[in-house]
Amino acid sequence: MKSVRFIVACLISSLLLSHSAYSGEARPIAGKLVIKFSENSLAGMQWAGAGRTGSIPLLKKIAGEHFSRAYIGDNVLKAIAKRLDASNPRRTSAYSVTQSLSRICIVEFTSPVEVSAIISKLQSDNQIEYAEPMYERSISEIPNDPLYGTQYFLPQIQIFDAWDELPVDFKKPLIAIVDTGVDYLHEDLAANIFINPGEDGNDAQGKSKRTNGIDDDGNGFTDDWHGWDFTAVGSSSTQDNDPLPGHKHGTHVAGLAGAVTNNKTGIASAGRFIDILPVKIGPSDPNVEAVYNSYEGIAYAAAMGAKIINCSWGGGGASEAEQEVTTAAMSLGSLIIAAAGNSGIEGGFYPAAYPGVLSVASVNWDDVKSSFSNYHRTVDISTPGDDIFSTVPGNKYENLSGTSMSSPITAGVAGLVAIKFPNYSALQIGEQLKATADNIDSKQISQYRGLLGTGRLNAFRAVTETNARSAIVTRVRIADENKDSIFEAGEELKLFITVHNVLAPVTNAQIEVTPVSEISPQFIQQTASVGNLSTNEIRDAATPIIFKIPSDIPYNYIFELSVLIRDDNGTISRQTIAVTVHPTYRTFAANNITATFNSEGNIGFNDFPENSQGEGFLYKGSDNLLYEGAFMAGISPERLSNSARNNDQTERDFSFHPVEVIKVLKPGTLAVEEGTITFTDDNNPLEDVGIRVHQNVYQFNEPGREDFIITSYDIINTSGADFQDFYAGIFFDWDIGPAGQYNQARISADEGFGYVLNTQDASLPWVGVQVLSHQPNFTAIDNDGGNGTSINIYDGFDRSEKWASLQGGRRQSGVSDVSFVISAGPLKIRRGDTTRVAFSLLAAHSFTGLRAAAQNALKTSSELGIDTVAFLPTPDATRITGLYPNPANNRDLITIVYSLSEESPVHLRVIDILGKEILNFDAESQVAADGLTVSFKSSELPQGQYFVQLVTSSGAHVVPFVVFE
Repeated sequence: MKSVRFIVACLISSLLLSHSAYSGEARPIAGKLVIKFSENSLAGMQWAGAGRTGSIPLLKKIAGEHFSRAYIGDNVLKAIAKRLDASNPRRTSAYSVTQSLSRICIVEFTSPVEVSAIISKLQSDNQIEYAEPMYERSISEIPNDPLYGTQYFLPQIQIFDAWDELPVDFKKPLIAIVDTGVDYLHEDLAANIFINPGEDGNDAQGKSKRTNGIDDDGNGFTDDWHGWDFTAVGSSSTQDNDPLPGHKHGTHVAGLAGAVTNNKTGIASAGRFIDILPVKIGPSDPNVEAVYNSYEGIAYAAAMGAKIINCSWGGGGASEAEQEVTTAAMSLGSLIIAAAGNSGIEGGFYPAAYPGVLSVASVNWDDVKSSFSNYHRTVDISTPGDDIFSTVPGNKYENLSGTSMSSPITAGVAGLVAIKFPNYSALQIGEQLKATADNIDSKQISQYRGLLGTGRLNAFRAVTETNARSAIVTRVRIADENKDSIFEAGEELKLFITVHNVLAPVTNAQIEVTPVSEISPQFIQQTASVGNLSTNEIRDAATPIIFKIPSDIPYNYIFELSVLIRDDNGTISRQTIAVTVHPTYRTFAANNITATFNSEGNIGFNDFPENSQGEGFLYKGSDNLLYEGAFMAGISPERLSNSARNNDQTERDFSFHPVEVIKVLKPGTLAVEEGTITFTDDNNPLEDVGIRVHQNVYQFNEPGREDFIITSYDIINTSGADFQDFYAGIFFDWDIGPAGQYNQARISADEGFGYVLNTQDASLPWVGVQVLSHQPNFTAIDNDGGNGTSINIYDGFDRSEKWASLQGGRRQSGVSDVSFVISAGPLKIRRGDTTRVAFSLLAAHSFTGLRAAAQNALKTSSELGIDTVAFLPTPDATRITGLYPNPANNRDLITIVYSLSEESPVHLRVIDILGKEILNFDAESQVAADGLTVSFKSSELPQGQYFVQLVTSSGAHVVPFVVFE
């Protein structure tokens, strides 16, 4: 049964985490990614104008040299449009489908890059609809030594009886074998190989259309008289019309689906009465199991009118681009049938696990799950796949095993269903197979029950049962009590379920929901009535399913719920839905700023680097402006607790864990919306500083208070030792505009807030952060380590870099992709004591607007008693600014006033006219500040001429003075 997974606002599982053919994990291809340009985006139009190839300016800035090519070639798009345009009413649909697919691009980098980091960056760019890895896909068979060739599976699925039930006159359905190529000259296949009528016969000049070098049928492919070879990488012009095999896999698969039967030669096939369309996606090397351009192959097959498309290959990791192509193929009327994978694991395998694709697991001669077969809630049906005898190149035959064999046997039977029920849609054909399968759960160990689909394929039942029933859940809408779409512990949820009745009419349909996950919700209403449903009718259940989330539910828990649909005649179908509850993050949106805070010190998102949980940081409905925000605190590189990315920029540190998950009050005590969070580190002396933090978030909407959020951190020293030099701050990686290009980070010298702007686009917002409670430290970072910075976070953000950035330093970045850290410190906190560090997060459309927001935030913080300290501007130079009285008598108190423009060791001395040091006021280190003073009694000096000498790392300054009696 295909699980229906409804992704709600608080879902924590990423679709990009799944299983592969080999290790059970997704296998991205190094140095490659897939992107889809947003409709009418400048970057997309530039790429299209360049012929959907070449370097992409948007990417070059952040990722370096690369080349690109279309995910779906021009010829395939033309073929799709031709098929959709066959009837006038669907021309709008043709444009919509092809225009959408035309914006998908494959990018390959010429030097090593961290693809996942580039993807995360591109997700914040409104010119990119999505960016994702490109995953490995390979065939799904397990070769064995040749065995005695008995086709035990044919009687097992009752194929002989099924053949007897077919009509005498029918149109042969077309089954595409998208695989490693097919030996179309094989003695047991040749008669069933599809011949394209548009490329057959002679043209007006008497030349054979098969070889005349002309696209006679106008589908975008020249001379594709019996299929196409898509394996050439690069321009479609290097592909050809000869799908002869490399690896034997595709020929074996083709024989199972449609070998010529009753011809006194070789084997019989399940399909028998079908035509085979060879679509080659494997290289010509017979030893290579990888496949390429496989989704172009699917699209071509659908465009050529294939009723069934068989995919005996796949891998781990879901892809939006792949999903889009399968959806497009299904919209053309094709049923995609695919292998469930051979890792022997409980996990999804793609394309089989995509919604709408019929996923096929393997069983043996006794209907027991094959040892190699995957099992999962996305599996739809099971079919024999152990030791299956079929055709291989060169008029030969072999036994092979795998879900690769199960899938084409199922595809062949799907072809029989298409013959028996010619008016069935692709969806109805697939549901007919599922509805008529024989239940085999009793033969499985408990681990596999319910995870092998509806049962084992039964061809006879599939072509004879005219009252088979299938109803599927197509939509679930969830409503919570306070209508904030945050499903909290103790809250009551209502599930409004929509059902599509696919096959025979049903009477008095009912829904029953039961828990699958270990923890069960507290059901208040577990059933709902749908009523009578005619064929293809879609209807909402009359009443919602209602349950209460337990008050002690773990954070971010996923309820998996089984949805059983039955009528007066028994069970119709069962599916699984998932709802994530008790999330550890909330989004604040009470004024012009929208920002997400989690319970572990992060701002923007809860799940770096996927950044799918949360809204980021937006201003007046802008696109997201923040890639990562993270609290950091410590006393040294070794004793530093934080929630920022670590040495691997695709992972973050998890120093903190929630003590009290974020709670939101609307209205709050001080503001229109308030949040409270408590988190702590583990006080591990080898890495943690040893703190417990109570964070407050305040958002206001009164005039003058719409452009800032205030957040304060009450920090308790739990380390058991006094802190002498403690720093606490926040790391922000801002992305204002496409992928954060042309950004610059600065600090305002007069107001003391750090800010970032886009230097190229004045229409984009400015963002800033202000320390309210202390004098700020600020470090501007060029993310790639350029422009003279010593910190490069593209290669990770290590603890020494974090510690250095907390202490402040660089006051302005270059123009690039930038970040900054703003902090308070050094602070002294006795063991057990608490100190407060408070910040305001600012946004506006100009520097003047940011300054006004900063001033209003400071005023608001003061009025409400949150915490404020007036900012003392950092001097623009290091110098002695005052010395008085001068001249002085020997009874005066002399005061030296000096300024430091940056933190530095200080050598401050009084010397006589011979250069001899008389007094010394040196300091190992002092922070940048104005109005620093040192005083001494003039009586310590004899009358005469003296000098005050100030020497720092940035230079020296000398001022003379005189002492008299």
